[in-house]
Amino acid sequence: RFVENVLALDAPIRRRIALENDDRTYDIGDLLWVHHRTGLRLVFDVLHHRCNNRLGTSLLDALHSTLLTWPPDQLPKIHLSSSRTELRQRFQQGQPRPTMPMANQHSDFINPFEAIDLLQLAQHHHLRPFDIMLEAKAKDLALIRLRDQIAHYAPELTLLIT
Repeated sequence: RFVENVLALDAPIRRRIALENDDRTYDIGDLLWVHHRTGLRLVFDVLHHRCNNRLGTSLLDALHSTLLTWPPDQLPKIHLSSSRTELRQRFQQGQPRPTMPMANQHSDFINPFEAIDLLQLAQHHHLRPFDIMLEAKAKDLALIRLRDQIAHYAPELTLLIT
C-alpha cells in the first residue's frame, strides 16, 4: 500500500523523499524492497541498523546498498550515533531512581572508535563519498570533540572530514 501511494505521487515530489531504517520496525531489507519498487533514496542509520537487523546484514553490505540508491549527482546521507550507556536518574514520586539506558537511545557524544571503524570500512572498500549527519545529544560539541578524537586516534582520516 505504501508503494502504491508513493508511485501515485508526482515525480518531482518522489525525488524529494528519502527513507531511513528505524530501530524497531523497518530494517534495511524492508527499505531495499521499497526502493526497488519506488526508486526512493535510502538514508542509512548505523545505530538503527545495530538495533534492528533481522537478516543479519553486515554493516558494509547495508551501507553499500543504501549508498547505491542515490543518483550519481547527489551526495548520499547517513546517520551516525552511539548508543547511550550512562545510568540516568529519574524521579518517581519525588525520589531519585536509577534508570538503565536503552540500546536505541542516542548518547551525548559519538564513540570515536565507532566513527573511525566506519570511515576505515568505507575507505578500504572504496565506497562512494557520503555525508555523515551526527545524532548526539551534545550537538555541535559532539562534532568538535569527534573531530579532535579522530585527529588524535586516526590522523590519516582527517582529510575525509570537512
